[in-house]
Amino acid sequence: MTSGPSCVLALTKEGNDEDVINRWREDLGPADLEEAKKNPDSFRAKYATDKLINGLHGSDSRESAMRELAFFFPSP
Repeated sequence: MTSGPSCVLALTKEGNDEDVINRWREDLGPADLEEAKKNPDSFRAKYATDKLINGLHGSDSRESAMRELAFFFPSP
């Protein structure tokens, strides 16, 4: 999942889960760097360093988000 130090953020927003997730993934842009560059305002276009390691992730569902958050922020 990671190959070095990571900065993990848990972002929250009021609203319908699907709408919030879709909006964040839209802001991220496509995972493929060449596709992301077609939208230069996307986070991946701005911050991805190469085609294989884009460094940015957005969960694709509430269930995925809960699983991923538990991995990075385990309960004591």
